[in-house]
Amino acid sequence: MKKQTLFLALLLSLALAGRGQDPWPFVTIGGVDVFQSDDSITGPNISGHVSFDAETHLLTFHNATINGDVILGGWPMNNYVKMRMFGNNSIIGFLDINSDSCSIYGPGNLEINSPVFDAIYASRTPFFSMEENVTVTISAPETGINAFYDFMGGDDYVYTSLYINNSTLIVSAPTCTNLITYWYLNSCHIVEPADAIFDPVRCIILLNGEWAFVISNYLEIRPGGVGVSVQNGPECQIVGGNGGVRIEYEGKSTMVEVTDMQGRCVCRTHHQGNSTFIPLHPGLYIVRAGDYTKKVVVL
Repeated sequence: MKKQTLFLALLLSLALAGRGQDPWPFVTIGGVDVFQSDDSITGPNISGHVSFDAETHLLTFHNATINGDVILGGWPMNNYVKMRMFGNNSIIGFLDINSDSCSIYGPGNLEINSPVFDAIYASRTPFFSMEENVTVTISAPETGINAFYDFMGGDDYVYTSLYINNSTLIVSAPTCTNLITYWYLNSCHIVEPADAIFDPVRCIILLNGEWAFVISNYLEIRPGGVGVSVQNGPECQIVGGNGGVRIEYEGKSTMVEVTDMQGRCVCRTHHQGNSTFIPLHPGLYIVRAGDYTKKVVVL
């Protein structure tokens, strides 16, 4: 038994040593590994135009069809990844997301038809968004969007938040979404399930009065409706946006505390004057300014 353990340890060390000279690819597109910026990613399973900018972590599809899987967030790109859609695009496989955050942008469409368990698998991805009038259509034999939920020890959990801004999401699968902890719908509304209710205060979807970690059979979210109010009092405004959160509290002096969805304090500062901007990584946060508290999304 000890010999087997030593042998396995030796194999693992050799594999890791090899990876030191040959790092993991940034992205893998239909079996093609991409290690650096590539203006035209080509391969037998890729049609249309696909490009990747390693500096901005931007993957662009332009009327592209991928016959195979798309894997995002290989080492050392473990912070974020963006996907820009132009025209009509499809992945005939599944989308595997390994980054801290992933955003899919319009103005185009993305269709994912997965022949395997998941259409989208968010592995340890706390923040996943669909923005700028993108349409994402998903069909899968079992799970449409499968998030990763794990107890990391102590009070540390891995959650996944799904942010949809003025975009369309249509999922057809026996399990449409699995273990999405927090939702944020901005300028869009739920069409199906008809009895689903979005709670903007707790950032959750309710089904039959219960917190819906799992949504089954058919999910449709389309643009329209009123999003989350940016003002939670007559005096104080707490507004999330690109790169951080802004506190508008005219003529007031108060402490501001920002915590993530696991309750960890990521910033504590003092607001004085009229406006304070706090830079933050993309994600969902709770901001407290004096007597005002607000859940916000940072892009």
